[in-house]
Order: sequence, then C-alpha cells, then structure tokens
Amino acid sequence: MLLVKLPRSWDAADAIIAQIGEVNENGMLFAANVQELKQDLSAAKQLFGQMPFFIGGNECADLLKAFSEKFPHGGAIIFDAHASLEKFGLRPENIVLAGVRSIKKGDMDLIKSLKYFPMKEFASEGTSEVCDAIMAAAKDFEALFVVINICVVDPAFAPGGEQPVPAGMTSRELIYCIQRIKRLKNVKAFALLGLNSAKDQLTMKLAAKIVLESY
Repeated sequence: MLLVKLPRSWDAADAIIAQIGEVNENGMLFAANVQELKQDLSAAKQLFGQMPFFIGGNECADLLKAFSEKFPHGGAIIFDAHASLEKFGLRPENIVLAGVRSIKKGDMDLIKSLKYFPMKEFASEGTSEVCDAIMAAAKDFEALFVVINICVVDPAFAPGGEQPVPAGMTSRELIYCIQRIKRLKNVKAFALLGLNSAKDQLTMKLAAKIVLESY
C-alpha cells in the first residue's frame, strides 16, 4: 500500500505511521511506501493505480475531483458525521454517504439524490445489514474511493477529530465495515481525513488501526 501524507497534516500522518508496527486481524504484516503531496492535490490523480491511502486534513473535494478525472464513472463511499455536500466533489448519484447525524438545512433536498445511510439506520437495522446495503450500492461503480472522516466515529472513541458529533459509530463498527468493504474488487483508494491533532493518542491509535485493517 502507498501511504500519502496530505498538506498541512504531516504531523498527524507521521503519528499514525509511527503507530503501525503490527499485523492486521487477518495476520498480514503491514508494509507501505510513504509519499508527501504538496499544495497541488491534482497530483493525486497519478497515484490511483497504486492503491493509495491518503492521510490528513479535510481535502475531500479536491481528492474526489482528482479521482473523478481519473475514473469518470467512479464513485465513493464516504463515512462522515456531516452531510456538507459542497465538500464532496462528485455528482450526488455517485456518492454513498454513511454515518451522518448532522445535516445542514440547505442540504436536505440534495441528500435525497444520493444513497444515504444515517447513523440512526445503523442503530435500527444493525451494522451488518447496513454494511450489506452500502456494499450493494457501491459495487457497480467503475472505481471506488473509500473516504473516512474520523468524525464518523463517536468522540468517545476518537476525541481528536476536527468536527466531533455525539452518537456516532463505535470504533469496532467502523473497523467491521472497512474489513468488509475492502473486499470489493473496484476499490482503488482510501482516505482518512478530519484529524485535528497528533497529540490525542487514542485517536491516533484508532487511525493507525483503520489504516492497518484497510490493507
């Protein structure tokens, strides 16, 4: 796997990489090359053939724009507590949004045009059933980008997110979804965004676990 550190967040990326020194739950030893992206995220387009895992701030729209230029019919699964669609960078019909529990008033109508799995659905239907539906919605995209904003996790498990929202996923629920989604044959890239600080060790350990279990 290629780990790619995004601009303005190299300290968090370095902290995560420093935590990775073990095998994942399938018994595979993690090994990765590490690169840094400077200010121009259009360079990300050249990396999508190498199964990149982007780590850093909140450049979701720029990353997805580069992805859509590489794969015009590609789509994304986005785990995020927030439904701010202007930051997603893809057509709504190419987005599968999961874990949302904070929606801007102006985004309510746009939400109806995408595949949307709010956090309350995880609670009412069960994580396994919702994960089945997420994978069914994403399996036919030309290519798939899995984007995880750490704020999708409840702040009890990840207090170091930039925009924490209560009543989120447990760390185990997110890891379960990642372990299943990574098996889809159209997955081309991962990203872990929304990291506020490298100082919160609990969040950094979870972030390292997310990277590890995506491998």
